[in-house]
This record gives sequence, structure tokens and C-alpha cells, in this order.
Amino acid sequence: MGASILSEAAPDANADARLDGLSAALAILAFAALIALFFTHRIPSTQPRSTKPGSE
Repeated sequence: MGASILSEAAPDANADARLDGLSAALAILAFAALIALFFTHRIPSTQPRSTKPGSE
């Protein structure tokens, strides 16, 4: 009888561990996205002009 309780608890523990891992992965992904947004202010908003003479 004790083995059946253990065999029922194992999938529950596995499901909980998977959800915890998914939550942690999504939190890390959100944090990385926020860091990426912080560095996007360095992206130029206008295209550089050509320096070749007569290219206009």
C-alpha cells in the first residue's frame, strides 16, 4: 500500500518541478528582454549619410 502512494506522488512532484522550471525560465527570459530594451537606446534612429562625393 505504501508503494502505491509513492507511485502517485512521483508524477505530482514531477509536474510541480516542471512548472517551477517553466516559471524560472520565463522569468529569466523576461529579465533578458528588459536588459535588451535598455541597450536599444544605442541604436541610431536615422540612417548615416553617404560620404562619397556626388552620391546625392
